[in-house]
Amino acid sequence: MTRFYDARGENRFDAHKTPIDEQPYKRPAPTGAVTDRYIIDWGMETIALPVVSYSPDLGAYAGLFYTRIYHGYRKAPYASQHALDLGVAASAGVKPLVAYSGKFRHLLQGLDGLLQMEYSGTNVIRFNGFGNDVAVPRAESFYEVEQAQLLFAPALSWVSGESPGTLTVIGGPLVKFTDTPLHEGKFIATYETPLYGTEAFGQIGVGGELVYDTRDNVGHTRRGVRFRLSGELYPKLWDVESTFGHVAGDASAYLSASVPTLPTLALRVGGKTVRGAFPFYEAATVGGPDNLRGFREDRFAGESALYGNGEFRVRLTRLRFPSPGELGAFAAVDAGRVFFDADPEEADGWHIGTGVGLWISFLKLRATLSAAVMEGEDLTGLYLRGGFMF
Repeated sequence: MTRFYDARGENRFDAHKTPIDEQPYKRPAPTGAVTDRYIIDWGMETIALPVVSYSPDLGAYAGLFYTRIYHGYRKAPYASQHALDLGVAASAGVKPLVAYSGKFRHLLQGLDGLLQMEYSGTNVIRFNGFGNDVAVPRAESFYEVEQAQLLFAPALSWVSGESPGTLTVIGGPLVKFTDTPLHEGKFIATYETPLYGTEAFGQIGVGGELVYDTRDNVGHTRRGVRFRLSGELYPKLWDVESTFGHVAGDASAYLSASVPTLPTLALRVGGKTVRGAFPFYEAATVGGPDNLRGFREDRFAGESALYGNGEFRVRLTRLRFPSPGELGAFAAVDAGRVFFDADPEEADGWHIGTGVGLWISFLKLRATLSAAVMEGEDLTGLYLRGGFMF
């Protein structure tokens, strides 16, 4: 294939039986982001940001997020993007995270290439057993789990077009290896028959994801919706004894009023269901900073899980130092439960966490930090993070 690019005059290129694409280039609309000026640049840019967060189970987490972006002709917003995430959590010893993610625009006709590689000691940090009403009478350290996980996930991605109203479809193979030692004196080691998925365990499968997104600003959303549906399937290969898989999804909506405090009501519902004999760490869970604050990480585990979250956010004032931005507050409520076949009929209640927090946004509201104090049945905890929960 030969490519000719022409920007002036009424020139034409003709050849016998040769297809000619005369579709003009449509420059992307400006988004207001500081990187808009790079859209027509053929160079590269580097971004390095510190990452700091805190949650009751993981404790203090500190790391570095490093991104290298290469720009190319007619490849907006970039030709390729490479991100390296390095971090350490100080929870029951050092728990590291080393992750690489790459995105290669137009790798195939109309498709982008994706690559994710990860070594993590933070994915599973505790296990309390299965059930929606399981008790944890012992010290919290008794339920801690030490697990290392390796992930290799290449994929292809199709994106419908420019936002708002972007549809993204992703699919590709998955290779996952975990090592969960059965340390003496830990709950996970008390099972007479070791839990399926403990010690060294490898699995190979396929995964996919579909996302529809109309949010006006990913860094600080005030209007729009987002729907996500994902699934993974693992056949009887490597250490998997029989085929299993899961489907997960969530839906978020954001409603805002044009009054001085710019109040925003953010709502989300989500869930997961697992089918087949699955490793313990693939269970559907609720608990922790991702879906049910005020509870320990993965506090409840089962074959299926449901959760809902609501936040009411308001702006308190504009900021001019240390960077132009906004300061605000929010009230939050989380609810969730799991479904487990062996549960008694009375184990059908919903677990609820409530609390309040503060947020600060800067860089034209494209970066947000939030802090929340949430109270649930397990604890009253402090949650610090980049961005909102959803």
